[in-house]
Amino acid sequence: MRKGRLLIWVIFILICVAESSPAGLTIEHKGTPNATLLYNGKPMLKVGPLPEVAVFAVGLGSTSFDVEQWLDWMTRNDMGYGRVYPESSYDPWQALDSDKRLFPFDVIRWEKGHPVVDLTRFNRAYWDNFAEVLRQCARRGIVLHIQLYQRVFFQLNSKTDSWKQNYFHPDNNVNGYPVVRLPNGRKTNNGYWMWNAMVTHPDWRKVHKAWVEHILDAIDTNGNALIDLMNEANFKNNFMTKEWIEYTLNIIEQWEERTGNDILVGMDFDHWYKSKDPGIEYVLAHPRMELIICEGSEGHVNRDLTAGSRKPISEDLAILYRQRYRKPIVSANSPSYWPDERLEDGTRPELSNNRVRQYQWAVSYTHLTLPTN
Repeated sequence: MRKGRLLIWVIFILICVAESSPAGLTIEHKGTPNATLLYNGKPMLKVGPLPEVAVFAVGLGSTSFDVEQWLDWMTRNDMGYGRVYPESSYDPWQALDSDKRLFPFDVIRWEKGHPVVDLTRFNRAYWDNFAEVLRQCARRGIVLHIQLYQRVFFQLNSKTDSWKQNYFHPDNNVNGYPVVRLPNGRKTNNGYWMWNAMVTHPDWRKVHKAWVEHILDAIDTNGNALIDLMNEANFKNNFMTKEWIEYTLNIIEQWEERTGNDILVGMDFDHWYKSKDPGIEYVLAHPRMELIICEGSEGHVNRDLTAGSRKPISEDLAILYRQRYRKPIVSANSPSYWPDERLEDGTRPELSNNRVRQYQWAVSYTHLTLPTN
């Protein structure tokens, strides 16, 4: 009888301990210089990589890219982190004729070899697959760094014409929503006017809200995803607005209130820093963003891990910003070249078109103990 009671008490204690351990992504020592990112109750220090677009752009079991095979490879090699994003542009990072190719919106017709979509009709197969990939990652302890938008998909210059392949571009959808002028007479050939349109125009506002909510619904209760509002944004050069940031945070908070879920949020500060945009203080100190997110590829986290031929542009900012803003640091990506490759002249290539980074990591700096005052 005593043994039976003892066994019951042991089981009870184990249940209590399990329930007291926070599941998913949480922050320990929140609001102090020792703020630490946890995953399932343990300090998180994870590396990647994950293919940034392909992981959602094809269905599970695709012969073009086997997502589960990649995830199993990560697990075998003690990897558990990657930056990913839904594709708002159909090109250039996943072939249109891939096996089990999926698109985030319903394709109404094809013109000149590319899809034309309806922005009000979200493709259920794409978003169901998005959610299943998240579940498969959660089962393996893999954390996803999800960016709501890839800024480059809205870019148009001598290096890229991704904006022309963007679903939001008027030529690639049937909705006929207008191009919205930028405030204060500013002009751009890029799709950067979209940030203003997503707040000020009712139709674009609905599309943006639905886009964000589809991402959040896919994350659901898995607990293995953090949100990065956008990579490489700033006020100065690509016309990001405070109104867009606040509206997007409102969408996330309303979803959290409705579902009871809690998702950690931040915004990549890299281009604010590089352009000396004073808006960086607004992003880093924002009370509704729990994380500091750096691109990480140009020395912000580790001076020795820089992308391709780029030179480090700063000393290590991670420790400084963690102390100053009392938030954990995570990094979006790092080099996209392989360290043993050289061109004929001895230089390293930057194979950024493969969209698979050599490393991706979240930085907890758990080995540091800092003053709490």
